[in-house]
Amino acid sequence: MRLMNQSKYLPCASLKQWEEAGASVLDTLKGYTDLCLNLSPKSFGDTEKPGDIGKKFDTSLEVISKQMLNLTFTLVRTRNRLASSLCRLPEEILSAIFMNAVFESSHSGGSHSTSIEQDICLIYRRLYVLLGVCSTWRDVIMAEGVFWSLIPMVVNWSSQKQAPLELILQRAKGNRLHLVATDNSPDASENIIKFLTKYGSRLHTINLSSSKHHLIKEAIERLMDQDAAGSLVSLAIRSTEISNDSGWQSSGGDYVIHRGYRYQESFINLIGALKVLRIQGVRFHWDTMVFSSRLVNLHIENITLGYDDEIYPFLRALSSASELRDLKIINVYTSYLPHSVLNSEVSPPVVFPTLQSLHVQVIFFNTLKSLLPMIATGSHRLSLFLESECLYNNWRDSDDGFGPDEPEIFVDIISLCQVLEQASVDTLVLERTMGEDWLKGSGIHKLLQATPALKTLKMHSWNFNKDTWSNLTPDWTSGSFPMIEVLELTNATIVADEGFREMVASHPLRRVVLGASTAATPRYSAPRKPLQEDSDVVTWMRENVPDFCLVDSRYVPSEMKGDIWGLW
Repeated sequence: MRLMNQSKYLPCASLKQWEEAGASVLDTLKGYTDLCLNLSPKSFGDTEKPGDIGKKFDTSLEVISKQMLNLTFTLVRTRNRLASSLCRLPEEILSAIFMNAVFESSHSGGSHSTSIEQDICLIYRRLYVLLGVCSTWRDVIMAEGVFWSLIPMVVNWSSQKQAPLELILQRAKGNRLHLVATDNSPDASENIIKFLTKYGSRLHTINLSSSKHHLIKEAIERLMDQDAAGSLVSLAIRSTEISNDSGWQSSGGDYVIHRGYRYQESFINLIGALKVLRIQGVRFHWDTMVFSSRLVNLHIENITLGYDDEIYPFLRALSSASELRDLKIINVYTSYLPHSVLNSEVSPPVVFPTLQSLHVQVIFFNTLKSLLPMIATGSHRLSLFLESECLYNNWRDSDDGFGPDEPEIFVDIISLCQVLEQASVDTLVLERTMGEDWLKGSGIHKLLQATPALKTLKMHSWNFNKDTWSNLTPDWTSGSFPMIEVLELTNATIVADEGFREMVASHPLRRVVLGASTAATPRYSAPRKPLQEDSDVVTWMRENVPDFCLVDSRYVPSEMKGDIWGLW
């Protein structure tokens, strides 16, 4: 590895010259000082005017002061450069440290979500802070084009300006590029297409968010024209134009790739080169999609498939990614088909042999009932995020004789539990939305009985009283119950803590996250007092839980933040 600042290992001759020059400077300064002290009016002839003498001294004072200041600054900077432990690090290690400092995720677990624009501003702010520390750090950052490989084609939300792309591209040198683009300015669509046309073959990752469906289609075409399959490994595309609100299928024009598309083969090659694919609100004909063994991370969000029987071909397409490790299915909608025979009853489950993590979030009961049994049981960890939709069937409101007035739109907790019993749930997330207690009475207890393999339970915005604590406590006389190891209760309202300690003691908890307020009643208008470090509950938890974390009473975990489209 190439060491930085090799001048700190000064050859003996150079060091000797520096020492001799320093001694000579000191001798000269001493002699000059003595001469100044010995000057008197008798030292000047009659031809010297007092004003001229003063100007000579002023000039000498100015020159010497500047030179001494420059000498002092140079000595200090050289001393710091040669003595600093950072400057003795290999350049590759120092560069790696800076990479972590600049590109570390900005989501610190606070209650406020950040936009892509804010994330980009934070990254470049960190970069320019490092540039200004010292010349050594600046040299490292300017020498490594990778620090400038993030190309932000977004308008800064505060300054309403776009980053200087030409300067960033110049500093990025020949490195692969990471494009983040949104169409939040009048010329954005045209500029994005021009950029893809010119630099598409250099792109390593793309994050495109657009309110214009045609821009997404044209962007993908430009990538295929540029043969981006040779360099592109991560693609994130988000459409905010299409409303995927659990409704029915869209028109054929809404699909990114329509059937019989002339770019079909090129598109399959492009998708097949990816390691990471994230899509939100973008429609595909899933029966035409073919992935490759390279794909390891797949995120699918906010799409409508059709009727329930479309789940099976959807999963079959996903399983073509034979090395898939992480799969997220969020807000995927199907319409309830009453009295139908599900594919899961006549077809073998779809196998994902290398899957490590499966996250399923906020889907209706009919979709959940079709989805979970169709995924073969494996060693993967299943994280299930449920809201009130899980107790409803998603009906197609049409002229076919069935609609929202049909009695089958509502589902009881027993039916939900029967579906969950078929899966091995590792993490369960329950969110109470719009002030709705959709799990009433013993509903939470029954849900936990249906998930005996559960290790992590997260509950957000719930009210807790004696009955709630009791429902979270195992009752071995009524059947199986999970032994929870991680418990997160956030934005909670504690109406009564009676039974809380008993609940905590009944589980082998190794970590608890608590963000809550106390109130006399669960009513929204009731005064609330946030838990503090000196609260009795907090003191007791610190004494009885190995890893306890008290967070702000309004803390919102990242998975609860709703429509957040991440930078990475």
